[in-house]
Amino acid sequence: MTGWQPIESAPRDGTEVLVFGRFAGEISGIHAEHEYGIAAFINGASDFQGFEWAAIGGDTYEVWCCPTHWMPLPAPPA
Repeated sequence: MTGWQPIESAPRDGTEVLVFGRFAGEISGIHAEHEYGIAAFINGASDFQGFEWAAIGGDTYEVWCCPTHWMPLPAPPA
């Protein structure tokens, strides 16, 4: 698979993927507003209504997203 795919086809098993969509929450205590990042499906377990995905990695703290598209993460360098 290459390129962006509709979010409806994304894995729903907690797999981390690259997503594009609306994010809400805080990163290192600062309100975050961006459109893409790494996230995993959490089945709506957030404080924000309608946000079914949680951002992953870095200084992320309580950031949820409502993506419209996704793609698999690339393999790490050898």
